[in-house]
Amino acid sequence: MSLDELPSLKAPHAPLLARDPNQEAGSTLLLIVTVLASVLMGFRAAISYPKPGLDPSYSFALNYAAVHKLSWGQAFVSDRGPFAWLLYPVNVGDIAPLWLVAQAFLAVMIGVAAAAYVWSIPGPSTRRILTGIFLTYSVHLSDWEEYRWFALFLLVFLLGLHRTGRAGLFALGSASLLAGFYVLLKLTIGVGALLTLGAGCLLQRRASAVLTRLLVASGGASLGLLGGWVWRCGSTSGLATHLAASWAVASGYSSAFSFAQEGWQVTVGCFLAFLLLLATWGVFLRHDRARRSLAWCSVPLFVTWKHAVVRQDVHARVFVLFGFVILAVLISDSLTAERKWRASPLLGGAVISLIVAWLYLPTFGDGPADQLLAKTLSQPLALPGLSGLRALFGVRQYQATLAKLSDKALEPLKLSEAERALLADSTVDVYPWEASYVAANHLNWANRPSPASFLAFPTLDRLNAAFFESPRRPQYLLWHKTSTVLLHTPDVTDVASIDGRHLFWDEPLTLVSILNHYQLVSAGNVFLLAPRSEARFASRKQIASVTTPWANGSLPLPSGPGFQRIVDQPASPQRSPPRGPARRDTPGTGQGGRDPVLERLGSSGRTGSPHLMVHFGNPRPERQSGPPVPLKVPAAHDA
Repeated sequence: MSLDELPSLKAPHAPLLARDPNQEAGSTLLLIVTVLASVLMGFRAAISYPKPGLDPSYSFALNYAAVHKLSWGQAFVSDRGPFAWLLYPVNVGDIAPLWLVAQAFLAVMIGVAAAAYVWSIPGPSTRRILTGIFLTYSVHLSDWEEYRWFALFLLVFLLGLHRTGRAGLFALGSASLLAGFYVLLKLTIGVGALLTLGAGCLLQRRASAVLTRLLVASGGASLGLLGGWVWRCGSTSGLATHLAASWAVASGYSSAFSFAQEGWQVTVGCFLAFLLLLATWGVFLRHDRARRSLAWCSVPLFVTWKHAVVRQDVHARVFVLFGFVILAVLISDSLTAERKWRASPLLGGAVISLIVAWLYLPTFGDGPADQLLAKTLSQPLALPGLSGLRALFGVRQYQATLAKLSDKALEPLKLSEAERALLADSTVDVYPWEASYVAANHLNWANRPSPASFLAFPTLDRLNAAFFESPRRPQYLLWHKTSTVLLHTPDVTDVASIDGRHLFWDEPLTLVSILNHYQLVSAGNVFLLAPRSEARFASRKQIASVTTPWANGSLPLPSGPGFQRIVDQPASPQRSPPRGPARRDTPGTGQGGRDPVLERLGSSGRTGSPHLMVHFGNPRPERQSGPPVPLKVPAAHDA
C-alpha cells in the first residue's frame, strides 16, 4: 500500500485520481523505511515489575486497579485514567502482553504519522526518507511514555491542519479520536490535546473552515472519550464522576507539588530563551507553513512548560526532550524555505538553550548530567526495538524474568510468619503509600480511594477519611515507616513525606479517621492496626475554617469551653511551632491522656518539626465533643 492510496496521506500536489508510478514507489519506500526505523528505535521492552519505592508503588496501584477493574473515580481516584497502564506498565495480571501489543502499535503509528507528515512536504524522495527517520528519532528520545503518545497526536494533528479537503478532515478526525482517548490515559495530557485541537481549529483563515474543523474535532474527541470508557466499563456510567475526581486531583497539583532546586533560574531562563528564539526564527524565516506549525505548537509547548516548570526535578527534562520534537517538526517544515540557512543559527541557539537547561537540572543519582544527556540522545540509536520484538514473541519467558526480578526486589517487604498469619483471609490497606507490600505478601487489598498519602490533596483527603469512616474500611491497616531521605531533616525519622513535608500533614482528616477507628496490635518493622470495638472520639464537628498565608507563623484559634491545646516545648527556639502528640481525656487514650497509637506512629526523634495537633470540642465524653483537628502551621524553615 502506498501513501497515495490513503486519503489522509496522499501527496498534496498529486490529483486524487492521478497515478504517478515514481511517486507511488517513493511513498511506499518512505512508509516502509520510516515504520521500520520507528519500530527499531522506539519499540521498547520497558515493563516494570512490583518493587519497593514511592513511584513504583503508585504504578503498581494503577495497574492493580486496571487488572481488577476497580471503579475509577470511586473505588480508585487519580488524574490517571483506566488506561494509565499504557503509560506506567507493571507486570501485573495480563498487563505485559497487552502493553507489548500496544507498544508495537504506538511504534508503527508514529512511523506512519512521520512518513505521512514528511510526504506532505514537497521534495526529493531521499530527503523525505532522511527527514522521516529524523522525525521518528526525535519522538523516541523521550523516556516518558505519555509524551511519545502526545507526539503521535501532534504529528497527526498538524497533518490534518496542513492538508485541505477530505484528507485534512480525515487526519484531524483521527487526531481528535486520540485526544479524547488520552483523557482516559492521563487528564493533563488529554486536556492538553483537546486545547491544542481547539486552538488549531480556531486559527484558520476562513470562517467556514473553522466551523467544519470544530465539528469534526468535537465529534472525534467525544467518540474517543466515550468509546474508550464504554470499552473499559461497559457503559457510560461513572464517567462524569471520574472526570470530576480527576479534575480535583489535577487542579491541586500545582500548589501541592511545586518544587524548585537551587539555581532554578538558569533552567527557566534557558526555557524562555528557547521560546524567544523559536518566535524570532518564525518571524525571520518568512515561510507560511513553518509559521503555521509554530503557531499550532504553542499550546503543546505550554502543556510541557507547565509540567516542567511547576516541578523542577526530573520532570523538567520533559520540556527539553519535547522541545527536540518541536525543533524536528519545524526543521522539516522549513526545508522548502528560501531563508532556511540564514535562519538556522536561531534554531542552533534554541538547541543550545535546551542543552544548557538539561546540564543545570538535578540528576538524582543517575549520573553526571552530560553523560545522561549523551545516553538519552544515543538510546534510540541502540535499536531497543530488537529487545522489544524478542519480548513480544517470547512474552511468557519475559514475564517469568520480570517475576524473578520482582521476587528479589520485594524480599525486604515480606512480613514475618506471625504477621502474615494475622492478616490471612482479612482485608488490608497499606499506609502511607507502599502498595508493594500487597504484592510481596499476597494481601487481600481493600484500598482507599487515593492509595498514596503524598497525593492526597484536600478533595482526596476527604474521600479517604470518608472511606475509613464507612463500613468499607479494611479489617487491618499496615502502616510502614518512611525514608528519612524524603524529608531531608536528620532529626525526623520514619514519618517523612516528600519535599520536606511531615507525613502527618499529607492528609490530616484521614489520619484522624484512622486514629478514630483503629488500634495498634503489632509493632515491628511495620505497624499493624486492627479495628477498635468502639470509636475513639465521640463525634466530629467542624467548628471553623481558617486560612492563613504560608509564611505566617500563627493562626487565630477558637477559645473558651471545649477547647484544649497541649503541645511539647520545642527543643530549639529557632524552630516553630512546637510539635507533640495530641492529648485528650477520653476513654481509650491511655494513661495521662497520651494517645499510644499516635505516640508510636508519630515518634520522630527530637521535637520541633512542623506538626501541631489541637482539640476542638469538649474533652468530656458525656458532652458533645470533636476529634483532634490537625492544623498546618508552617515553621520558619518552611517559609
